[in-house]
Amino acid sequence: MQLTRRSAARLSSLAALSGFVLVGFSVAGCNHTDAGGGGTLSPTAQGGTAVATLTTPKNAALTITEPQFYAQLQNYVPNTPPQTFAPVGQAAGRLVLQQLMQNLIVEGLAQDQGVAPTDAEVNAQYSNIKLIQNARNIKPFEQALTEAGLSEQLFKDLQVKPQLSQLKLLTKSVPAITDTEIQSYYNVNKDKQFTKPARVHIKRIVVATLPEAQAITKEITSGKTFESEVTKSLDKGTPDGDVNQWVPLDNPDPRMASLTQPIKAAAVGTVAAPVTVPGPNGQNTYWVVKVMEKKDKETPALADVKELIRANLLQQKVAENPTANQDLQKMLHDFQPQVKIVTQSPQYQVLATELMHPQPASPSASGPSMPGVPGGPR
Repeated sequence: MQLTRRSAARLSSLAALSGFVLVGFSVAGCNHTDAGGGGTLSPTAQGGTAVATLTTPKNAALTITEPQFYAQLQNYVPNTPPQTFAPVGQAAGRLVLQQLMQNLIVEGLAQDQGVAPTDAEVNAQYSNIKLIQNARNIKPFEQALTEAGLSEQLFKDLQVKPQLSQLKLLTKSVPAITDTEIQSYYNVNKDKQFTKPARVHIKRIVVATLPEAQAITKEITSGKTFESEVTKSLDKGTPDGDVNQWVPLDNPDPRMASLTQPIKAAAVGTVAAPVTVPGPNGQNTYWVVKVMEKKDKETPALADVKELIRANLLQQKVAENPTANQDLQKMLHDFQPQVKIVTQSPQYQVLATELMHPQPASPSASGPSMPGVPGGPR
C-alpha cells in the first residue's frame, strides 16, 4: 500500500472542515455498533472482516473493519521516522491502528454514557462539512473524498462519528440549543459568516514579468489555447493551472483590486488582461487568467445552515468551560481499563493490551494523556 503525502494532506484538509478535533486523540477514527447494542459484529454487516473489536463495560461492541483500516493506512504519513526497528509498513500499520483504537475508545465512552451520535446527527454534520467545503472549493466534496480514497460512509466512520462523539461528551451537561438561539445567531452572522460573495473560478499562468504575460495573452487571443501555454507557468502545482478555490470578486482590500478588476471585466471562457499580483517581498508576479465560471452573491436560508449554527453554538459553549477538555481526558483515562479490545492479528494484540492498561494520569496542567499521545488539545 503506497503512502503519499498528497493523499494525507487531502484527508487532513477534509478533517479540518468539521471545525473541531478530538482532544488528545488523532482526528481519524471509526465506529460501528450492532443493532442489539452488544455482541460480535458480522463481517458482512460492516463491509469487511473485523481488524479489531472493542467491547465496553455496558456490552456495546464497536469494530474497526478492513476497509476502514486500509483507507486510513493509505492516507497515513508519519511526522517523523518511526521510532522502531519494525519494517516501515508494519510500523505504519501499528500507528494507524493505534489512532483508530483511541478514537474507538471515545466512541465507546459516548455509547456507554448514552450520548452516542444518531444517524441523523451524523448525516447533519456530514452536510455541514459538505456545505463548508463546497462554499470554498470548486471541486465537489464527493470528488475530494474519492481522490482521498474514501466513500461517504468511510468518511463518516473515520471522521464524523468520532468527532461528534467527543462533542457530545463535552456538551453532555450543556442545555440544548434552542431555535431562538439559532435564529439570533443567524441574524447577527448571516452576512459575515454565511453569505457567499460574488466569486469566480479561474485558471492561471504565472510569470515573472509583465511583457511575458502580455506575450502569452497575445498568443492566446491570436488562436492558441490557454492549455497549450500552461507549461510556461512558474507555478507547477497543477498541470492545467486550475485554482480549485473560489476567488472573491468584491474583496474590500484595495491590494486585491489589481487582481479582481481585470477578472471582473472578462467574460466567462475568455482570457482577462494580464493581472498584477503583489508578492509578500514586494516583488510582483503576473498572471494570465482564463475565466472558467462566475457566481453571484448568495445568502443561504436559515434552514440550510441551521445544523451548522447548532454545532457552532455547542462548540462555543465548550470553549467557555476552561476545564471541559481536562474533564474529558480524565473520563477517557478512567474508561480505558474497563474496555476489552481484541484484534485479529497477534502482533496488534500487544497494542490493544497497552491501550487497556494506560499509564497513570499525568498531574500536569494540560490534563491526562492517552498512551503515546500528548495530553490536551491537538
